[in-house]
Amino acid sequence: LLSGKFKRTQTSITDSSAPYKAKNDRGSTWTLIDLPGHDSLRSQYLEKFKSAARAIVFVVDSGIFQKEVRDDGSVGGSVYLGKKGKDFDFSQLPMKVEFLECSARGSKGEDGDADVESLEKSLAKL
Repeated sequence: LLSGKFKRTQTSITDSSAPYKAKNDRGSTWTLIDLPGHDSLRSQYLEKFKSAARAIVFVVDSGIFQKEVRDDGSVGGSVYLGKKGKDFDFSQLPMKVEFLECSARGSKGEDGDADVESLEKSLAKL
């Protein structure tokens, strides 16, 4: 998102931050914070930063997504989103949820520009 190019990464165990300039007429700049992707650490960092967040971007890595999804839909422990006892629906959440498709690799693979235009447009509205 910051460089517009593909970069190899690995699951982080600490947060990192950098200034981000929105692609809008106002040229808004804010701090982009990359939270740890490791499951055991993600929630504590989310708690630390969520009160000051303008938006939360949750990235799903399609390369490993199938490995992480259980075929029976089970998860460890009881976690409720939405209303307890009802099938989950995003309209039950107290905030706006938007789904965007983009690719760090873009159409030319690792050597080309990242395809993150839809994310940049969404962030420009903030």
